[in-house]
Amino acid sequence: MSDTALLVIDGQESFRHAPYWSEVDLDAYLERQQALIDGATMRGIPVDYVTKATLTFAVIHPNGQIVSPADIKARTELVLAGRFARIATVEGALAGRPMAAAA
Repeated sequence: MSDTALLVIDGQESFRHAPYWSEVDLDAYLERQQALIDGATMRGIPVDYVTKATLTFAVIHPNGQIVSPADIKARTELVLAGRFARIATVEGALAGRPMAAAA
């Protein structure tokens, strides 16, 4: 049994209906997310979806500071990288993983 799985976090449709939604970078994000899901599936890597786990929109800190999505991403990577997760590109995540045998 492999100890590898793909967790798709906050890739849900509900954000599109929220007042803070922005279409900026959506097409590129969706293309890369789908490439990763497809690549994992073709390699027999289980894919699971976690919703509403992170902040992917600008928020106002209690001190009044506006925290941008880019800042949230950088802070999330700072906490996760090397501790709980490996931050990788689609290609890096799938590198060295053979395609699953056809059923």
